Amino acid sequence: MNGKKAFFYSFLISMAVVLAGFGCVYVLTENMARETDTPQYNVPKAFPGAEDSKTLLLCVDSHQPFFFVFKFNAIENRVGVVALSPSFQLKKGASLQQVFERTGAMQCLMDLKEEFDMEIHYYLQCTWQQLGQMCRQLTDIGIDSLGQNIPDYIRNYLLKGAERLDGQSLVNRAEKAAGFLDNELGLAFLTQGAVCIVENNMARLSDGPAKVLKEGYSGIVTNINTQALKGLGRITDFLGANYVEYDSTVILNKDTSRQEKMDSVIQ
Repeated sequence: MNGKKAFFYSFLISMAVVLAGFGCVYVLTENMARETDTPQYNVPKAFPGAEDSKTLLLCVDSHQPFFFVFKFNAIENRVGVVALSPSFQLKKGASLQQVFERTGAMQCLMDLKEEFDMEIHYYLQCTWQQLGQMCRQLTDIGIDSLGQNIPDYIRNYLLKGAERLDGQSLVNRAEKAAGFLDNELGLAFLTQGAVCIVENNMARLSDGPAKVLKEGYSGIVTNINTQALKGLGRITDFLGANYVEYDSTVILNKDTSRQEKMDSVIQ
């Protein structure tokens, strides 16, 4: 009997050691899993790939349309903004404004792809008012550098009360700039405004403008679908978590170096 007891005691002690060992391994594994699953804010969970670089053509439709090309490049942490004059003459002989008025934003995208031998993935056509609605949640503008290339009296008129500007108010003032500034000055102001909005609101782009698009805002013409929005959100998340370089330029019809200007900004 004593031998049997000794055997059972030894067996139970051995099982207790084994179970304790398994328990330690389980606890360590759980802790490691919890550490791994803990969200790391402002840190990308993966490296951007080839799909994380997209180009967008924005056509703002009014009595005179305006054209902007945005390149969001999460691979190189760069954002490029190009403003194109409505009178920009394409190789086919028509101006951008003429193409837009005849056949719309999609044809402008195709013509610009051919003109500059570049890939443009998406187009977005809207009015100034709709653009303002898309920017209404973007409240941090970073106004200090805006309008440096325009005369002081015009800058002061456009940026009166600038410390209270939000994205929608800035778009409204951009519409004023488009209406009464001459072509080069107006485009310079509009381009700087676009850079200010994007640079200071990168982390909010997937919540603000994207939300309006998801709601199917009336009158917005675009080829951006739900899947595209998800991909663009991924890109802005990458960019929002890193230091980003911004490049911008204005291309007028008279520019002889327009290809070089485009290449330097939209790589």
